[in-house]
Amino acid sequence: MLTLTRKVGESVCIGDDIKIVVKEIKGKQVRLGIIAPPDVYVCREELYLKIQSANVMATSTDVNILDSISGLFGKLRRFIVLDHREDSPFKWLQSLEDPDLAFIITDPLYFKRDFHIAVRRQEVGVIEPENEEDLVVSVIMTVPADPQQMSANLLAPLIFNMSNRKAMQYVLTDSRYPVKYFVLQASPGGFSEPPAGPNDMLRSISLR
Repeated sequence: MLTLTRKVGESVCIGDDIKIVVKEIKGKQVRLGIIAPPDVYVCREELYLKIQSANVMATSTDVNILDSISGLFGKLRRFIVLDHREDSPFKWLQSLEDPDLAFIITDPLYFKRDFHIAVRRQEVGVIEPENEEDLVVSVIMTVPADPQQMSANLLAPLIFNMSNRKAMQYVLTDSRYPVKYFVLQASPGGFSEPPAGPNDMLRSISLR
């Protein structure tokens, strides 16, 4: 391993095409800027290792690895769901085909207890639903630097079929659910655990 010492503003070159610049140092954290050709994937090591692990397990029965996801981002179909932190309501929906593409998702019941969609079986035929209990709903979050501007896309939720690891993005026509639902402005209390138990279980989807 080559070990180098660099100051803020200084750089390291790897071959003719890759340049790493030290942008900022704060305590134990170092911000790096990386200049590389578009065909060179650049991502954090821990994310790279998770993606590699997911690719190895892609033929397993792990429900976190999706066989296909339709309608979300062009021709990309294979994604994996990763925990953000053990105690976090957020998860990462990470593309296995493009390491640079990832979405923050969460269960809408964490912040909007009355969120519910009713879908016809033929409308979600691409994910081949058999039982309503197999369907799980998440929404895509936008989390900017200002937490008060954090929003959820309630108009186009993601529907996961946990029995076959297929998923799709379903666009609603219900005007109650906007593309940008500002979570902390609408729910000052923020996120809370969805109710769990036989008497107060909430479901965010029903199949007709």
